[in-house]
Amino acid sequence: MKKKLLTLLPLLLVPFIINACNSNKTSLTYGTYIESDASSLKELSCTELKNKTTEDKEVFLLAVYQDKYSDDCLCWNTFKNVIANYTNTYHEVVYTFNAYNQDESIKQLKIEKREDSTPLLYVFSGEKLVVKFSYADNQDKAIFEDVKGEAMNARVHRKVNKPTMYYIDEDYLENNYSKAEPLCLLFFRSACGDCKYVIPNVIIPYINQHQLKSNLLLCDIQKQYEEARKAGASEEEKAHYQELKDKYGLSEKGDAIFGYQNGVVPTVQYVKNGRLEDASVYFNDTVDKKDDGSFYISNSYYSEERLPHLKHLKNMSTDKAVLKGKEIKNGIISNQKGGYYWSQEEASKAHRPLLEAFFDYYLL
Repeated sequence: MKKKLLTLLPLLLVPFIINACNSNKTSLTYGTYIESDASSLKELSCTELKNKTTEDKEVFLLAVYQDKYSDDCLCWNTFKNVIANYTNTYHEVVYTFNAYNQDESIKQLKIEKREDSTPLLYVFSGEKLVVKFSYADNQDKAIFEDVKGEAMNARVHRKVNKPTMYYIDEDYLENNYSKAEPLCLLFFRSACGDCKYVIPNVIIPYINQHQLKSNLLLCDIQKQYEEARKAGASEEEKAHYQELKDKYGLSEKGDAIFGYQNGVVPTVQYVKNGRLEDASVYFNDTVDKKDDGSFYISNSYYSEERLPHLKHLKNMSTDKAVLKGKEIKNGIISNQKGGYYWSQEEASKAHRPLLEAFFDYYLL
C-alpha cells in the first residue's frame, strides 16, 4: 500500500483550477487518499445520511442498493468493485446506502426503493439532488459496469467538480510528511465536539466561498485515541496516540514553537520539507474566574509569546490575534467539575478570523 501512496502526491499538489473553469458547478466536499476495496466501503445509516444532507450540507456521492434483492446480485457486487477502483483512482469518497433503511427523516431525498436489484448512484448537494444515475437506464449502465471507473468519472464530473479536502492516514503521513512539497494538514478526531463544530460551520463554508489553489488534508486520529483508552490496551497502544502527536508536532514536546500542551485537536498545520512552519488551533482555551467575578482566558494557543512565529497572523492586530489574557463577557458555561468553558458559538467569533487567516495565507 505504501508504494501506491507514494504516487499520489503529485496529484494532490496540482493547483485546484477546476472550480475556476467551472464556477457554475458545485464541488464534492470530501476526497480520500486512503486505499479502499469492495469490502471496506462506508455504508451510511439513516441518521448519518440525514446529518450529511440537512446539517452538514455536504456534496457527496451515494451508491444505493436494494436490501435483500441485492444480496446475490452480480450488478451490485460489480458496482462495489467499480466504486473501490473509482475511489483509489480518482480519490473521491463514495458512500453506500440501503434503500430499505430510509425513514421519514430523509423522505425529502426521494431515494428510490425498488423490488429488484437495480443499483443507483446519486449526487446530493445538501438535500438537493444534483443528478441520479440508474442501472435500469441504458445510457447510465456503463457507470455500473466499467470496473476501471472511467465512465463513472466522466459522467459525475459533468455535474460536479473535484473536492479540495482529502482524508489521509498514518501511512500517507509516513510516506509524504518529509517530502519537499508543502502540505496543509488538519488533525482532528471524528468524535471530538470541537472538530464536529469547526468542519461544517467554518471549514466547509470557507471552501465553498473560495477557489483554493492547494488542498487541505484531513487526518482523523480517533482510532488511535480509542485504542489508547480501550480496556485491555497494550502498552504500545497506550503510548502510540501520544507518540503520534509528538512525532507530528502537535504537542509542545514534539515542537516547542508550534505544539500546544500535549497536543490538541482540531489543529491545522503547514508543513514544508518535513518541517512544521506554521499552525492554527481552534478552541482549546482555558477559562478562569478572577476574584472580582469576571472571566478571562488564562491559557490559549494564541499568546503574545507565540504570535511572532505565526506567519499567517503577521497582518492582524495584536488585539485580535492574542487571546490569552482576554476578558470574556459572554458565553461562559459551568462544567460538571466546577470549572468553566467558553461556548462554541462565542469562542468561534474570536477563533474563526484566526483560522480563516491561516487558510487565506496557505490555500489561496
